[in-house]
Amino acid sequence: MSIFNARFLSVSPVFVGALVFCLGLLSGNTISTRLHDAPDLLMEVTEPSRLDAIRAKISHDFDLEEQIAQLMAIGYLGGADANLEQTGVVQHVVGRVQQGINLYNPAHEAEAYLIDLEGNQLHRWALPLEQAFPDGEPATEITRYWRRVRLLDDGGLLAIYEGVGVVRIDRDSQLIWSNKNGAHHDLDFTHEGQVATLRRKLHINPEIHPSEPVLEDFIELLDPQTGESLETFSVYDAFAQSSHASAIIARADSGDVFHTNTLQVLDGTLADAIPAFARGNYLISMRSISVIAVIDAKSKRVVWSMAGQWKHQHEPQVLANGNLLIFDNSGNGRWSKVIEFDPRTQEIYWAYYGTPENEFHSKTLGSQQRLANGNTLITETTAGRVREISAQGEEVWRFHSPHVLQADDPREPRTTARICEMLRVEPNTDFLRSLL
Repeated sequence: MSIFNARFLSVSPVFVGALVFCLGLLSGNTISTRLHDAPDLLMEVTEPSRLDAIRAKISHDFDLEEQIAQLMAIGYLGGADANLEQTGVVQHVVGRVQQGINLYNPAHEAEAYLIDLEGNQLHRWALPLEQAFPDGEPATEITRYWRRVRLLDDGGLLAIYEGVGVVRIDRDSQLIWSNKNGAHHDLDFTHEGQVATLRRKLHINPEIHPSEPVLEDFIELLDPQTGESLETFSVYDAFAQSSHASAIIARADSGDVFHTNTLQVLDGTLADAIPAFARGNYLISMRSISVIAVIDAKSKRVVWSMAGQWKHQHEPQVLANGNLLIFDNSGNGRWSKVIEFDPRTQEIYWAYYGTPENEFHSKTLGSQQRLANGNTLITETTAGRVREISAQGEEVWRFHSPHVLQADDPREPRTTARICEMLRVEPNTDFLRSLL
């Protein structure tokens, strides 16, 4: 403590509050610091007459920390909203369903499954958070499950523990590497084979707010063999230092300012029509400001952005025909919708709408996948359902989460776990063919 002096600290209690707050946060990526005792520690470094102001500042920051923790948990807790009396595959129109194997991860434990079209389990992976990061904190309701998984050709997985980090495991769920980088929501592979992840950092960014902590999103590239960080850059800087800075005017000044929820490495399909969609660039989605954007992989600047007929969206994807497919959580009144649209005109070419008769809604999360036969596989996360919808809008396959959750209070009804995502995969590797 001798390196500090009271006169310096008394000049700026705001700085002191921010300093104490950051000292506990900049060393890690999860929200774990507790500040109740910080004012008493300051007794050693400043005079009593300034303590009230400093205490007030730290108390404010502590309240914000709790608010941010709540923001991170929005929509990620609890069981399915729907009353799913039937579970597993509850509808299968033979001959109209895209063939393949289903990969999904439920939102109750760190596990993922492969099942066939009848719902029979073919394979399971599982790795509790405490085994992946043995020196970290115990799992919470938010961090105990995998937010995103990606299947590798050898039968292994990449998996994200929300806000904690990313792991690579083998087909037998044995840990190959882990990186506690604060990864969240999504990951993809670059064309060079690197792992591109979203990560976030809770800190004070003076360009966003001089004293309020924010959750700032970053894109980080990892070595696929070791998990080591290769490159990191800020999503905020990518906007602020580009001609699309006006797209983020509506952001908040504190808390989860972007809530970036999607990261897709582009394959160049749209590049002839829209050069910004060049091969290797990043397509992202930001829930908090209802904006989607493309970041140039070389310049690290936003080169295209769009807001429009969606709100709190997830999973924008480029289709082979040059259109975009997006899950619109809240832009359809009390219901959700999935739309395929032309990114040059926003003209809608295909849509699936929730209605009072068709109760399709996911408050958060949600994803969709255009299948080879033209059907669309839609994960209705907070309802714990997956639907396969034909090009004509007919439901040809449905799956209900079979994972039962028992409330802590035995008097409360049991619910089923939400489903983060389901993907239909072709059995085109030795690992997948061995399961059939």
